[in-house]
Amino acid sequence: MLKVQKFITRRCEMEKKRNHLDGYGYNSDFPQRLRALMENKNNISPLKREVSQTELAKAISVTRQAVSTYSLGTSVPDAIRLQAIANFFYVSSDYLLGLSSTCTPDTDIQGVCKVTSLDEKTINAILSLTKKQKDRFTFSQLVQTKEFSDIITAISAFLSIRWKNKVDEERVLAMDAIIQKESGGSMRVVHASTEKYLLLVNAQNYLADAIKLIDKKTAPPKEVSNGTFWRIEDET
Repeated sequence: MLKVQKFITRRCEMEKKRNHLDGYGYNSDFPQRLRALMENKNNISPLKREVSQTELAKAISVTRQAVSTYSLGTSVPDAIRLQAIANFFYVSSDYLLGLSSTCTPDTDIQGVCKVTSLDEKTINAILSLTKKQKDRFTFSQLVQTKEFSDIITAISAFLSIRWKNKVDEERVLAMDAIIQKESGGSMRVVHASTEKYLLLVNAQNYLADAIKLIDKKTAPPKEVSNGTFWRIEDET
């Protein structure tokens, strides 16, 4: 009964969009997302391949012409067909309707995406990275360090620098002289390329510091290690 109510609710929300957002049509959320999934645009489909109108029509028990009208935005599937399309592509009905930017029907991942504001690909990348116990341990230790925050800040600053206009060396030196004078020597002006290089070096140094800190924090006492090397998995 709850599933039926959910279907009806989704259907009503879709009808509201059709009636109130400049008219339902080709560029509405549902037909746009349906076409993207069928074309596997930007490798968006969980199926990782293109799907023809004929294949989809057979899978959800409608005619090819019906699928064509869905994709063109000239008609809307009923609640049962909508869920069938979602199940076929392994996406949520909310995603199809434009009510969510998260594809997966996995409610746990949907919840994590909502709480963290991270997208689904990022969450899946973290899950893949931390499948092994030793990798989970390393990841959890790294993200808890202050250096990890410094790494993110340095990378963000690095990526924020974009070339706009070419500035010759004389102008840079002139600007540097003015800034030094006004700041009492506490500030300097450098080329964007130099700044990017320094930020890159900083990020590398922060990572090295984080690794050393984690190593010091997690290393066994000398009397236990007895001067021998060991691995985390040796303990499990």
